[in-house]
Amino acid sequence: MTGEKNRDYDEITSFLGEFGPFQIAAFVLLSASAIPNGYMGMCMVFVADVPAHRCKLSINSTDNGTELEVPFHEQITRVGPDMCSRYKLIGNSTETARLGNDTEGCLDGWVFSTGEYTASIVDEWDLVCDNAWKVPLSTSTFFIGVLIGSYTSGQLSDRVIPESPRWLLQRGRVEEAELVIRNAAKRNGVPAPEVIFRADECLELMQNEGGEERQAQTYTFVDLIRTTNMRNITFILLVLWAVTVMVFYGLSLNTGNMHGNAYLNSFISAVTEIVAYIATWLLINRAPRPTILFSTLLFCGIMLLIIKLVPEDMHAMSQVLALLGKLGVSGAYAFLYLFSTELLPTVVRNMGLGVSSTAGRIGSIISPYVVYIGVYSKILPYIVFGTLSILAAVVSILLPDTRNCKLPDHISQVKPIRSCCSPKEASTAPSRTSPDCKEMSNFPDKLSKTV
Repeated sequence: MTGEKNRDYDEITSFLGEFGPFQIAAFVLLSASAIPNGYMGMCMVFVADVPAHRCKLSINSTDNGTELEVPFHEQITRVGPDMCSRYKLIGNSTETARLGNDTEGCLDGWVFSTGEYTASIVDEWDLVCDNAWKVPLSTSTFFIGVLIGSYTSGQLSDRVIPESPRWLLQRGRVEEAELVIRNAAKRNGVPAPEVIFRADECLELMQNEGGEERQAQTYTFVDLIRTTNMRNITFILLVLWAVTVMVFYGLSLNTGNMHGNAYLNSFISAVTEIVAYIATWLLINRAPRPTILFSTLLFCGIMLLIIKLVPEDMHAMSQVLALLGKLGVSGAYAFLYLFSTELLPTVVRNMGLGVSSTAGRIGSIISPYVVYIGVYSKILPYIVFGTLSILAAVVSILLPDTRNCKLPDHISQVKPIRSCCSPKEASTAPSRTSPDCKEMSNFPDKLSKTV
């Protein structure tokens, strides 16, 4: 019995197995809840595409009031010198009307090409020329809707997926935690002990930050910045999430601006993401966490900045470099979820991940405006995204390595950042080396430890 007193949560729940039907069901449901959000976010590549357009030129007949419209496929020079102006019409009769040399704005609206898309929000709302600035505004508003949809989707998933027993124990709700574990054992077809969580075995989980027995301690968002170490971790995560998500969605939205077929470009971009996710999955247990994040962000930044050196007529080379940049930031984006979960303690993990994700959504709202800069300079968005990626890569070096380490439960157990925490907090933070840090052979095993 004395030896059992030192068992922790992972050891107590080890009878569930590493990756049984319960863990698989939770993984699938959580993954499925993200599918609509991905679709809604990426459909703006097509919904907000700007088709070829020109000013509408109407010649009203003074005889019967009929209106003659110049078809879009006619030479644009007959209508105006560019897509946002037209030659003034001299005369108002069908027999005498002709185009002069003076120009004016598109007073009667625009005519849009339907060669690639039959309709989009751009032609329905006339988001071109003087109204072109509304395109990133509409896209940003759309991402706000995606943010709300993500929250709603998440709420629905809580309705189906049980609460984390680890979190319930932190809240002192032992009976509910036991019920979840027993249901998981039933799903996995394994017998559960008569008593799963004993007071002496879970003493560490049920203690507060001061080591005293937990009463009714409540954690708030303020706890994310209460201590120096926690404040450093939170600030770094906010920066990384904002930059990574901004670059990811910026490059995704820019897919429609690449040369060639937009559908083919989007397909290649999606394949690039899949490759990034598989590569990240293979590296998770083979490289330190900060190294993975630093390498992916640095690779993205370098690829994007190299585009500046490519001649403007070499479109294929520029697109390859942009897709390679997308490869890097996709890996960083997927990896941030895991890394953030391992850095944040159980008592504030939900709040911390929520705040970090919100910072990322702010980045996605800003990204359309950076992409819109490409109207004035095609290379400038890549320079902005590349520079921010490299800066984020440098910041990521400060984070501690959490590979093969148990999840921290209390704020005092959070590993300090590298060379940026006070000596007092660094000395009180427990060492996350063996036996606290143990080998985990595969990713599914890692998932089982977060139940």
